[in-house]
Amino acid sequence: MIEASHHDRAESTATGQPADRGPPSGALTIAAGIAITVADTTIAANAGSGTTIVADALTLRAGIATTATGGVPATSHRFAATSIAGAGSGGDLGLAGSLALVIADVAVTALLGAAVTLDLDADGTVGALDISARSAATTIATAGIAQDGTGASVGIGAAAAIAITDHRTQAAIGDGATVSDVDTIAIKAETTDDTRSLAEGAAAAGNVAVAPFVAVTLATVETLARIGTGTVIEAGGQVAVSAA
Repeated sequence: MIEASHHDRAESTATGQPADRGPPSGALTIAAGIAITVADTTIAANAGSGTTIVADALTLRAGIATTATGGVPATSHRFAATSIAGAGSGGDLGLAGSLALVIADVAVTALLGAAVTLDLDADGTVGALDISARSAATTIATAGIAQDGTGASVGIGAAAAIAITDHRTQAAIGDGATVSDVDTIAIKAETTDDTRSLAEGAAAAGNVAVAPFVAVTLATVETLARIGTGTVIEAGGQVAVSAA
């Protein structure tokens, strides 16, 4: 068996609450919060290209570790950025800006490489080939404006939350492989993805309040289970290939 599993968690937080006491009239108050999380996760259980393998059976399995750091149960990678900003009270002009940005790249692969020669009859009885890749990730960007009680004469509060995910899961037999003396073959790829962004809050002022909020979610999710071109398979049992 070749098995690879891991659990990733990456989070950033920027918090600036409104001041209890603001500047006098004629002054400017500015508060900004920026939280950025960039994660690059690769999990691979692969048999290299051109390898010759003679065994009773073979399992290639790539997935998520069942426990995170500290022994906490884990079912999904988690990537998050949270930013909260709030301008203080008083003054003529209050500005508050909040940006939360998450960029996550997740690749999980279980692969019997190209041009591999595989014989699963080492003990005289044909064995099974099992190739599986499973991935799950939660990506959340949250940007908000913390509201004070009074506000300046003119208040501007802006929040932007951006979540970008590139999530790939692959279980495959590579091109030009030869798989002989095998019983059943199961190739399965599974992906669960939850990518979200949230921008919220308000601007308060004695005379004029402006509050633009933008939330952007860009998720590219690819799940692939395949048998490569030019591959020769001699199987006595079922050959199942599935992606979900």
